[in-house]
Amino acid sequence: HKNYTKFLTKNKKNFYHPTRVAYYLSILDKKINKDKIIMAIFHNFYELKVKDKIIEDLGIKKNLKIKLKKLEIEREKRWNKKYLKKYYKRLDSTSKDVKLIKCIDKLDNLFNLFKNPNKKIKIDYLWEIKKYIFPLSLKLSPELYFYIKRLYNYNIELLNENRS
Repeated sequence: HKNYTKFLTKNKKNFYHPTRVAYYLSILDKKINKDKIIMAIFHNFYELKVKDKIIEDLGIKKNLKIKLKKLEIEREKRWNKKYLKKYYKRLDSTSKDVKLIKCIDKLDNLFNLFKNPNKKIKIDYLWEIKKYIFPLSLKLSPELYFYIKRLYNYNIELLNENRS
C-alpha cells in the first residue's frame, strides 16, 4: 500500500525493527508461515496510530487484525506498572503466535537498548523484561529464553559500567 510504504520509509526505525522481528521469527519458529510473517511485520502497526484502512487495503485477514490488536500497547501508559500487569495478563491469554511475536519484539529491542540515553527508561525496560518476558519466553521456548536472558544480562552489565 502506497501510504504505508511512505510512512515506513519516512521513519526508517519503523521499517527496520519489524523486518528484524520477522527475520528472528523465521529462525526461531519451526512452523513458520505467511500469517506469522505478516504478524511480525505489522506487530506494532496499531501502536503507531496508522489508520486501520491501510491494513484493510493490504488484505490482511480479520483474525490477523485481531491478533495485531492484542499486541498493541498504549504508548501513553507504557511505563505504568498497573497497566503493564493488565496488558501482560491479557497477552498471556492469547495464542502462542502472539506471545512469540511479543517476545521476539522484546528481543530485538534489547539489542538496541544501549542506544537509549535515558537510564530510567533502560531500568524500567529491563524490569519489564525480567518480570514478564522471562516467564513468557521460558514457556514458549528455552532457546528464546536463553537469548533474551543473555541480552538482558549484557544490558545490565552496560548499565552497571555506566554507574561507576
